Amino acid sequence: MNKKIALTCVIILFLAASCNGPISVKRWVYNDTPPDEKGDVTMSGTLICLNCFFDQTDEARAFCAANGHQHVLRAVDERLFTIVRDGKSKELIESENYHNKAVTITGRIIEKSRAIKVSSFETF
Repeated sequence: MNKKIALTCVIILFLAASCNGPISVKRWVYNDTPPDEKGDVTMSGTLICLNCFFDQTDEARAFCAANGHQHVLRAVDERLFTIVRDGKSKELIESENYHNKAVTITGRIIEKSRAIKVSSFETF
């Protein structure tokens, strides 16, 4: 019995190692729209600050108040997307005005790093 289990494990590991790259069960499924002609998608979710979310202390809130938040997009399916920092997104990432706000972001997804480069956004 143990030999059968060991042999099965070896076969599975061999098959996984012989594939070109990691096995992907499914492609990314976007929340709202498929990619347009420029490759942009539109996603909805909530902006959450990673620092405030993981360290819910007065010290963490004071740090964010003094230094700005580190907002990420929490998509409606609960996946987190880092927002690429540039001129369009700097305020979106750091400002208290967007803290825990519902947002729709249009931009390009960088799949391997699960990040979004913002083309435009709208808060609610």
